[in-house]
Amino acid sequence: MILKLPKFKKVAVCAALTVALIASSAAQAAACCGLYIGSDKTENGSTFVGRSEDIGKLYDKVFEVHPAEEHEPGDMYRDAYGFSMPYPTHTYRYTVMRDSINRGETILVDGQYTGLEAYGEVGINEKGVAVSATVTTGNNKAAKEADPLVKKTGICEISLNSVILMQADTAKDGVEILAAIIDEYGSGECNSLTISDANEVWDFEVFSGHQYVAYKMPSDKVSVNPNLLIMREIDITDTENVIASPNLITLAQENGFLVSSQLSPEEEQNDEENVSNKENIFAQKQEEDLSKELSTTVSIVTEKTAVEEGNIVLAAEDTMIAAENMAAETEYTVPETAENSDAAAIESNNADVDQDSKKMSDENAETGSTEQINSDTAVTEEETAVEDTDTVAEKLIVEDTAVTEAAKFETAEAETAKVENTEDTIGSNEDKTENVETTNAEPVSAITKIDIAASYGSSIGKSNNRYWQGVYYLTGSDGENLVGDMLLDTNKTFDTYEALRFLAYRGEGTSHDGNAEGAGSSIGNERQAECHVFEIRKGMPDELAVIQWQTLSRAEFSVYLPFYSALLTDTSDIFKTEYVVPRGTKEVSQVINNEDFPKETSINWVFSAINDLCDNDRTRYGSSVKKFFEDYQKELIEQQKSVDVDMKKIYAYSPKLAEEKATALGIAISEEAFDYAKIILTELCAFIDEHGDDDQIFVPSVLSDENAKPHYSLGAVGGTGVPNKGGSHKNHSSVTNSENNAAVQNNTQANENQNQSNSENMPFTDVKSGVWYDEAVSFAVKNGLMKGTGVSSFSPNAGVTRGMLVTILYRLSNEPAAANTNFSDVKNGEWYSNAVAWAEANSIVTGYENGTFGAGNMITREDLVAILYRYAALNGMETGIYETDSEKSVFTDSDSISEYAEAAAEWAVSFGIVKGTDSGKFLPQDWATRAQTAQILMNFCENMGK
Repeated sequence: MILKLPKFKKVAVCAALTVALIASSAAQAAACCGLYIGSDKTENGSTFVGRSEDIGKLYDKVFEVHPAEEHEPGDMYRDAYGFSMPYPTHTYRYTVMRDSINRGETILVDGQYTGLEAYGEVGINEKGVAVSATVTTGNNKAAKEADPLVKKTGICEISLNSVILMQADTAKDGVEILAAIIDEYGSGECNSLTISDANEVWDFEVFSGHQYVAYKMPSDKVSVNPNLLIMREIDITDTENVIASPNLITLAQENGFLVSSQLSPEEEQNDEENVSNKENIFAQKQEEDLSKELSTTVSIVTEKTAVEEGNIVLAAEDTMIAAENMAAETEYTVPETAENSDAAAIESNNADVDQDSKKMSDENAETGSTEQINSDTAVTEEETAVEDTDTVAEKLIVEDTAVTEAAKFETAEAETAKVENTEDTIGSNEDKTENVETTNAEPVSAITKIDIAASYGSSIGKSNNRYWQGVYYLTGSDGENLVGDMLLDTNKTFDTYEALRFLAYRGEGTSHDGNAEGAGSSIGNERQAECHVFEIRKGMPDELAVIQWQTLSRAEFSVYLPFYSALLTDTSDIFKTEYVVPRGTKEVSQVINNEDFPKETSINWVFSAINDLCDNDRTRYGSSVKKFFEDYQKELIEQQKSVDVDMKKIYAYSPKLAEEKATALGIAISEEAFDYAKIILTELCAFIDEHGDDDQIFVPSVLSDENAKPHYSLGAVGGTGVPNKGGSHKNHSSVTNSENNAAVQNNTQANENQNQSNSENMPFTDVKSGVWYDEAVSFAVKNGLMKGTGVSSFSPNAGVTRGMLVTILYRLSNEPAAANTNFSDVKNGEWYSNAVAWAEANSIVTGYENGTFGAGNMITREDLVAILYRYAALNGMETGIYETDSEKSVFTDSDSISEYAEAAAEWAVSFGIVKGTDSGKFLPQDWATRAQTAQILMNFCENMGK
């Protein structure tokens, strides 16, 4: 049977109380922000598409892979808001950044989580199609009345990522799929989203129940969208670049709100509705007293035992609005967005709206009218909710605490409105959310052009900080002579680092500086739960073209990690923790010392904690943390170039192998960054405890540690796996230089004793009980052969350098004295110097033809057995073939083993030291991972009696 988790009913806040709250509190309004940079405006020719999800600073997100699936005829996709549609027969694999199932918006079947993601937000499918959804927008009163949102059964943000990625073959295919869904089922929200692939980016705007436009973004433009409907005039006959709803122009023309360059002045003057709407366009932003209709949909999400976070909360110091007597199992839908507001949100110099709750919806939520209040007061729109459970009544209770949870309604900023008139009455009980019949009738006239923003939307507002911050960042202009537009011209060009830092920007140095006293919201704000940027590269296979640069928590004190998401089959367990902070938690300091706070297992919560603490004092706590991650980011970007070269080779050789390597890379780089983040968090907490009241500046130890940088290469995951048919003893192609590949293990060398874990307890969080290497890791650590890479990590998928291996054997031999080495690249005093000198003197290693040793180069599997073979001979161990019939031929890739390593490989196999992979291969030129090395060392010690 199908069972829905208890849902949290959305109820409205009465207008009078809302006005009092806004007037008496420091409020903040912010929501998601979108980014686009065309390829003509970048230094490397990449296209960048990004977005921040501004839900709340202590918010749980889960990054995982939804597998491909087969479905029977009649199987239905459904979400917790009431939308459902038939499944395709086959659905694709895709990545997803979803909400925790603990939020109660995920459907269960027989008590089991089905994998239907609530608010997937961002992902890429196996075809290379990428979706970023959504930036919530709004519409004006005329559009709202002409084509109401379909609140009971229309598609909403909660499902957009899933329904597109499960079936789209290309970006345009994804656009057409979503268009067909809205045509048939309608939309429950006004949203802006992007659908991309290797070749193009489409901006998809939904601005009423059945009206939408998708526009192919040009390569010579840039764009910022902080919850604004700012698409300007489009021509629906431009089918190469435009896909529009059938009645887009007809609806606007018949209802008198069409704005088009094709309308005659007489037609415009004779249409009062049209004139009124045209007066509300962006050109008027320069007027001192701009009229702004403000409507903020404020929801209170309640249940007796849990309250969810969302996109907007009105925070009052002494007031709390709660809703009681909710029906736990009633269906509900998402509320309408604000009347006459592109960005149904508040932003003024006197009001800050804090976002603490998730976007919920009420199945029969009813939108009242917009009251326009004088500019020295606040403006709000009341919504009343009608429960769809016969007799259940709802009531609002005001208590003496802060307003807590509200809808996950990604709203944008609007300035304080001036009085024009009061329209409609507050709180009508009529249901305005039913489907509206639309027809495919021909337009009233031959008009083919429509100004979307002027027809369906409204004005930006001079105080919309995030928009003008974005304009300045992207164009260098303060926007004084700019009419608001989705597409911006710029003379600037951007590198990858600058594109990634956009979502951390706070308008520093401008008139919209978010750090100034009394400033409004910023692009980089404390409510960011995750930020992502798709980098779409030219000259790459479709499945490799889009890199998903992904952060957890806010962008300011974090790092974007790179993922070949189209190839991922899994993510690290550190992304999968299901944890929700207790009700009423406002600061991470309230929960960070709780036993259940997942600071050892969740990268999401560790970065959330770092950002929350650093935001309390950007200079003392945050400046050095930001510096570390900025340096780390630049290294990652640089190393991505070499990784791309190898991944192209791997993909050409075997797409399946490319999936394996992409998955291993994603896990390895995530876990390495997590180790650094845990160190920073531990040290920051200790610093705050000791220096919280003085003026000292926190400097994490990793900032001064030369080895604390990303080690992002195929060497970290066992090499490319592509056979080297030449069999020569050469550096692997993914090794660019010894510096970039040295010391992958984060201080596992001579001076890492402080990080060595207690081998008896094996507290490595990345070595799960029951995995094939857990016993070997325990053996290697217990016997002092290997050490952890961090306080609680072993990094099993990371590579092993040549210097590390000889140091292990040196320890095994009780570290005898040795003369200086002859290798030109090994200096005295290095952690590996004595070990290399000893190994060279005893002919265990011979080095490269150019006279170097390459201590920092990753060791291949065939080099590992060759060195062990020579070590065994040195110690008088058996080096013959144990069995007459060698088992070397068992490997399907035996012919690819280099000649110098053939005898060693036969010896290693015959004595059970190496058994090959599950695929029956030896993979001689692949890098040896730490897990493999631990297993081989254990086999060697046990079978050779050492």
